[in-house]
Amino acid sequence: MDNRFIPIKIINPQNDKEILVSAMIDTGADSSCIPKEIVDILELRPISMSKIATAAGTLQVENYFVKFEINNKSIKTQVTGISNPIPVLLGWDIISSNINAFPNFIQSVFQETISLLEIIPKIKQNTVLILGQDTTEIERLRKIKDILKNSGYESLIVKEITDIEIQSTEEKVNMLASLSRFILCDNTFPSGHIDELKICAMNRFTTAIIQEEGKGATWMQADYDVDYNYIKTFTYKDFSNIKNAVDKAIKWAENRIQIRKTYFNNLYKWRK
Repeated sequence: MDNRFIPIKIINPQNDKEILVSAMIDTGADSSCIPKEIVDILELRPISMSKIATAAGTLQVENYFVKFEINNKSIKTQVTGISNPIPVLLGWDIISSNINAFPNFIQSVFQETISLLEIIPKIKQNTVLILGQDTTEIERLRKIKDILKNSGYESLIVKEITDIEIQSTEEKVNMLASLSRFILCDNTFPSGHIDELKICAMNRFTTAIIQEEGKGATWMQADYDVDYNYIKTFTYKDFSNIKNAVDKAIKWAENRIQIRKTYFNNLYKWRK
């Protein structure tokens, strides 16, 4: 049997009707679902209505109360009934709170996933991605890294992070930027960071740009901090004054992050 599928029993607690099926484990699904065919067989009655987003658009669906028996463990839960011809899906609502109900080989995978999900928010709390000319000017980036460390941040320089073989450099930058609290880019000298700044702009990453007065990698991106309120440029007189620019960049970035945090918490009602 495919490791993504496990045998489970679904029971209607109201009339004790039951059915044995092969359910698919779907860590990408927020909630567990059953096809309407099983709803009819078990004679389940809806307990509520909700809306779900699908590839075909937003659907209004009915929710049901059932009992799952998985690996000799009983789990009472709410599930969504779907008209589409799908298998029974065990979503993250079941997986995260009932990890011990699953076979050992599946538990090990889930525990790793749960650990990762717990780590990501912690990484994003104080990690800064440093971009810039990392060949001839690597010491400049390391100086920025030292300044950030003294301010309580952990910093990443793309070149110093081990590559993942199946990942392109652009994918690597995107991944590291997504894990970072904000991005700090030294834009004094031309390099591949020009393309990396485009990634930051397209993905709305909070990005502080610093550069020496009278210098810059390209005029093509000189308007970024005019067109994007999550990107801002700070200048410094020369290398010996770089700390002042970094300190200003940190202050601006943290203020910008707080603005976004407040806005998103008000926008996404489920966070309250």
